[in-house]
Amino acid sequence: MNNHDSSQCPVSHAAPQESEPIDSYEPSEQCPADCWALVFDYLLLEDVLPIATTSKTIYEASLNPTIAGRTKIDLNPFVSLLLDPPSRSASTPLKIPRQKDIERFVTTSRLVEVLSIPFWSDHLTDWIEKTKPRNLATVDLRRMNNLYYSFGSLSTLAIDVITSSVGQTLTNLSLMNLKTLENEALALISANAPNLTELNFTNCGKIDSQSALKELIGSLSKLNKLYIARTGVAKEFRFWEESWKRRNAQYLRVNAFDSQPLTGLNCFCGMCNEMLVDGGISRSYLKSPPTQRHIKFELFFDAKMSKGGKTRKAEFSMVNDVGQIVDLEIDEWGEMAEASGDGDGDGDGDDDDSSSIDQRSCNNLCHKKYGLFLFAKRGSFVDTKGFLWAAACGENLVEVEII
Repeated sequence: MNNHDSSQCPVSHAAPQESEPIDSYEPSEQCPADCWALVFDYLLLEDVLPIATTSKTIYEASLNPTIAGRTKIDLNPFVSLLLDPPSRSASTPLKIPRQKDIERFVTTSRLVEVLSIPFWSDHLTDWIEKTKPRNLATVDLRRMNNLYYSFGSLSTLAIDVITSSVGQTLTNLSLMNLKTLENEALALISANAPNLTELNFTNCGKIDSQSALKELIGSLSKLNKLYIARTGVAKEFRFWEESWKRRNAQYLRVNAFDSQPLTGLNCFCGMCNEMLVDGGISRSYLKSPPTQRHIKFELFFDAKMSKGGKTRKAEFSMVNDVGQIVDLEIDEWGEMAEASGDGDGDGDGDDDDSSSIDQRSCNNLCHKKYGLFLFAKRGSFVDTKGFLWAAACGENLVEVEII
């Protein structure tokens, strides 16, 4: 932390006269922008920006703080200031951040560990190549969808330079909404940044090579969070056993559906609210787009569904042609067939070895009358993307919450 000479800051500490109400003062306007910049040196940037909306002087000061000692630089809040700057009268127009102001936020830092900036430029690429910040672990270069054309794009060469310059310390890289990103960048990223644990390609529509993604997963042995929603590989992504063996990772969570954080998950029945998976899902899983209209998304995982646990063999019922209610079950090809009558003996639906049960529901059989089941096992008619189980998630189906 820098020691600043308070004598350089001409702020009056005199008490207001009794005849003048205190609320008539505008203290922010009594302190020059340069002095506010010194104050901002002691605050996180995300704390500075909300304050900057209260005064033209503070706003101008926020554009040029001294941030040489900051470890986190997040310029994403500036997007909202660009879209909706603080309203002022025409006589006191606001100064919108210029590219050189934005670059100064970054290039004056020496200890930055987290860098989040949607305004990337060639000057910043040159800066990171020249200085090679030794502590930089997180680089977030996401674009805001509605400002994509205003802020330009990143070339494959720029991504190569960025990742190679800080590759040994880089653990988290986000290229979200970077619509120009192409498949060839994946090989560069995996070669330059072998220590990546989190990688975000959400809405990078040109990423459409399954083989390139398979190679990336196999190469990044420490990767445990991957975001690929709204890419060309999202719907077809699956568990590639050879890639998992090569990477020897503790786990890998993949979000191919949305941009929600990848965390451990608990699963509940959406109708009775009973827990469905013992201990939740804490290791590898895949969140994927739905294949049926009544499902919001599909969840693929390897957690054990034990006999006598939180779920049981799914049962189904319907009214036949003569008005009788008959129990049905789905055979391994997914066709509805009348139960043979051999049954489970006691009718609890769970005497079968769990390894032979392809479809499971909650213990209360909430979905029996709707002809639905919640979980399908690998080897049944449902493609489980290489995982052991597939879950149908959505309202009144399997509902999930973060652990």
